[in-house]
Amino acid sequence: MGTDPLFHEPLSNGAVFATRKKHRKPSKPEPVHIPHKHTSKTNLTQSDHGLRDIDVLWSGHLNHNNINRILENEALKQRRFGAPKHAPPANLSKQQQQKEKPTFAPEDRVAVQDESLETSHQSIGHIDVPDNMHQLLEQFDSVKLNQKYNAHSSASDAEDDERVPPQPVNTATQFRSLEPKKELTKRRYLPAYQLNTTRHEQYKALKTADHDIVQSEWTRKKESLRSSKLSELSTFLKTELEALGCTHPGPDMKRLQVYRYVFDRIISDFRHYGPLLAEIKSEYDSFIESHDMDQTELNFLRAKVRKLLAQNENRLLLKFERKKSLNMETQIARLKHENEFLNAELRRKLALYAGYLPQAIWNERKRDDAILSEIEGSIRRGEGAGGAEDPITLYEQQIKRLTQEDSAKATEIADLRRAQEHDYVPKELHDTLDFNHKDVTSRFLDLSEEHGKLEEELQSKVATVAKLEAALKEKEEQYHFLIAEYTGLTESMAKK
Repeated sequence: MGTDPLFHEPLSNGAVFATRKKHRKPSKPEPVHIPHKHTSKTNLTQSDHGLRDIDVLWSGHLNHNNINRILENEALKQRRFGAPKHAPPANLSKQQQQKEKPTFAPEDRVAVQDESLETSHQSIGHIDVPDNMHQLLEQFDSVKLNQKYNAHSSASDAEDDERVPPQPVNTATQFRSLEPKKELTKRRYLPAYQLNTTRHEQYKALKTADHDIVQSEWTRKKESLRSSKLSELSTFLKTELEALGCTHPGPDMKRLQVYRYVFDRIISDFRHYGPLLAEIKSEYDSFIESHDMDQTELNFLRAKVRKLLAQNENRLLLKFERKKSLNMETQIARLKHENEFLNAELRRKLALYAGYLPQAIWNERKRDDAILSEIEGSIRRGEGAGGAEDPITLYEQQIKRLTQEDSAKATEIADLRRAQEHDYVPKELHDTLDFNHKDVTSRFLDLSEEHGKLEEELQSKVATVAKLEAALKEKEEQYHFLIAEYTGLTESMAKK
């Protein structure tokens, strides 16, 4: 590996470049001697180099799509290659690489070669013009054979996946278990060095491919870092959300669709983090799908709970109505008993009243009222004939007597009110005036005592002032006497 001039080391972004050191060009070109090797030995040597994982060197010379495009048209040098379908795996140790190296059965290789030979024989019969030369080369291209083999293997894997029965959803935990992601399948493939070119031309093609990939990667990084890209995505996001009417915040599948599209655009622009972002997006999509299914089940369970609660509420209402009907029946029975008692009391009072009526009036009232004819047997007329007064007359006399007493009480109350207004003082007012009088009296006594003290102090002050005036007058007389004496003495001395 260290002496192979075609050995390429991967960069951090997945690209590869030639590590061979440049030597000085000799003054004279030396002919390159290519030793002849047997085809089987060459295939074995190249297959040893082809054991590398294609997911690791997805952007190098082992990517057959890049080689074929460059060989087809030289004008595609500036073309940008799309992002890989799978993220490159992490750096593994040599032991892990040896353990994870896939095996390629010779039967599979022979089957693929036989299929390619049959396809080539079928296609050669239809070649009539030189324009189909590229198609003719494709029939013998190992890359196309490898693609057919991979397509056949993926179809068989898909059939195996369809046979697996679906796992039931666990609604108790309210979270659907996410399906584990399938590991990247690794297969050996036939090397792409069986083209009709020399080793020198192959090396030039590989070097050109690596240079174009590295240049396109740097160009893509520069373009992705432009602020116009961010403003373009922001404008697109705002426009789409306004068009869909999703301007209000909150969970919405339409908003999620727009953000998902923008996230895909970001993944396609940032190829260095593209596989990781794609894996993150896949995890989020799986979680959202699980949440959507859980939400559907939750809505179904909510509807079922509402139905059960409605049925339970109907049972409670029925129980309440039954209890209410029992209370109403009890109340109706009590009212019936009270009605019977009042009817019996009314009949008794009517019988008592009818005993005091004259016979003519009784007969006239009996024709108009059927109840009186029913109680005719319980009437005792002896009380009315014995000279007892009519109860109505007694009631009227009692009412008249009470009316007279009421008028007398009203006159007495009016006299008391008149006397209260003119002759009496209310107790509250009397208490207030008494309190004020006591307060004023106490203040008067205090002020009188204070006035006496002030009078005594004034008398003492007046006596003191009189004494001071007498002393001052005496001092003034002494002063005038001394002035007169000094004046006379001064004049006598002046004359001398």
